[in-house]
Amino acid sequence: MRLKNELLQWSWIVLLIAVLMSCKKEEATTISEVKPSVLLKIDLENSDNFVSSNTLYYLAAYTPDGELLGYGSLSDSLKWELSGNYTGATIDVLMFEVWDNSNIEVLHYTDVPIGQSFTQQNSLASASSEKIQQWNINPKNGQLQQMTPTIPKQRYGNIMLTLKIEDFGNRPGNSTGTSDFESNAYFYKRGDNCELCGKIQWDKIEGGFTFLQKSFNTDSLYQGFVINMVERGSNDAYCLYFNQPLTNANNGDTLTINKSDFTKGLVKTIDLTSSSNNLASMNLHTYCHQNGYPDLLLSFEEAWPTRDTRELRYFTADNLPLNSWHLIYNQSSFFTDYSLTSNQQIPSSIEIKEITGESISKVGEQYKLTHGQINTTSIITRSCVNLYKINGNNTAFYSLYFDGSKSIGTSTFKLFEIPPFILDKYNNLVPFKSGSDWLGNSYSQTYANITGYGPIDDLKNKLGIDNEDPAGKSNAYKIETYIQPFLR
Repeated sequence: MRLKNELLQWSWIVLLIAVLMSCKKEEATTISEVKPSVLLKIDLENSDNFVSSNTLYYLAAYTPDGELLGYGSLSDSLKWELSGNYTGATIDVLMFEVWDNSNIEVLHYTDVPIGQSFTQQNSLASASSEKIQQWNINPKNGQLQQMTPTIPKQRYGNIMLTLKIEDFGNRPGNSTGTSDFESNAYFYKRGDNCELCGKIQWDKIEGGFTFLQKSFNTDSLYQGFVINMVERGSNDAYCLYFNQPLTNANNGDTLTINKSDFTKGLVKTIDLTSSSNNLASMNLHTYCHQNGYPDLLLSFEEAWPTRDTRELRYFTADNLPLNSWHLIYNQSSFFTDYSLTSNQQIPSSIEIKEITGESISKVGEQYKLTHGQINTTSIITRSCVNLYKINGNNTAFYSLYFDGSKSIGTSTFKLFEIPPFILDKYNNLVPFKSGSDWLGNSYSQTYANITGYGPIDDLKNKLGIDNEDPAGKSNAYKIETYIQPFLR
């Protein structure tokens, strides 16, 4: 009997040890399961995008329900990662731009895969060093604006050259052209970002030649310039595409260009029509887009409502390597703005279509958005609703992006709170913590026949990361954006 009792006691001891070991194993499993995960990584090269005396940039990760998981400052560092105890498959990423210590813009992207790496390596003179021109919504006025293109830093110094060009006789005050566009001569070199700077003002005219001093970068990455003009009397267009290296040129040299160096071309037009006929402004860029190099602007014209006709002009010639063009048509009042980027042939006319049926309202703590519609057969890749708040002289904007598959019908969403790490740092933003509701500012849709234009691609573009560049592909691309202001 005694032996039986001892065996029974030992059995209980063994059972207790087994239970304790099982609990310890379960505890270890639990601890392992909540090990922090990498939410997103930042590894960017171009710090110029986020260096400003009056603007600061932040990036934050949230759960889809709006719980803040972590944040970082792009103005402080461009190499960091966010980690957190989160087991979901996707996160929401918010980008905050604070300017003048009193205004803020919030960009909200949903369904970002966990562990997403936002990387832009220094790609000087490679296929990813430059991208298709981007046109984005400016929430401060609700209109389209051109994003600053990614331009590699220059590796060589500049030299001044004098261009001595045979006189074509055509200039303002001495022109036989039928428009201001045809009365001027134009000069653009690769990498120039100033369209309006292309109109030539001659330094002097003598001896049958016109003279123009210009600064050139001798780096072959920036090789190439164009001169377009119309001849007085004949009104024929002449175009020069100079694509030779300047590595042997010296500062102060004179480059003589004769009429025989030009190729006879044409001034073509594109007619724009809109049912609303409420033009605010319109412009057309044509480019030579070459992988690995900054764009070379070939032609530019801008027009205003005072013009009698709704047409834009551009130069074309056999020697001009025109393979990309960009159109913007902004309307006044509450009519649809439009932008188009393409490498297809420029049509003779375009009809500007309108977004209809869009609306936004607040229901409790959520907002209800009815997506607008456009009469088009193109594929929608993303949409965006932009809202705003005003408190005295301070303004806040909030943009929420939807994937193309979620840009049809009705969407219900909740705006995330501006986090304390921003509100507590900038006293002028504190009133945005509560108070009045967000109001609808504008609604936009983007259509594209190529990949790379979904919501996450817009975020990459804001970070200065080049989307996959279709310009070197054989297939044609066409990217359209429509922006419709909400009635207020």
